Amino acid sequence: MKRLTRSLLWTILFLLILVAIDQFFMRVPAHQPALNAVRHFYLDFRTRLPHLVPGQKTTSVEAVIERAERAPARRQPQPESKKPAPATAVKDPSYFYADDQGELRFADSLDEIPKRFRKEAQRLEQ
Repeated sequence: MKRLTRSLLWTILFLLILVAIDQFFMRVPAHQPALNAVRHFYLDFRTRLPHLVPGQKTTSVEAVIERAERAPARRQPQPESKKPAPATAVKDPSYFYADDQGELRFADSLDEIPKRFRKEAQRLEQ
């Protein structure tokens, strides 16, 4: 009886550790690249896990494409009297520049850029 109780206790402890690791990866944001990659994989794995129920028919990409080709194309009726919307007013160009730390900053006008960075500011293409 003592061996059975001991085995049961270790099994429960192991399951509790697994639940703790699971909750750690689910709730704690990752700041380091290696931990971030592991967390991303685990979250993706957890979202796919419920879909692996045995007995369900899996849908392949080829089956979806074939079904779309067999179905008649559905066209949305275009309203005939609708005219294109007028173009919005042309706004002033936006700018970007690098600050003292080398970070890119964006501004809607040159007035928003500090004077020491204005000569290095570049216009954003639209």
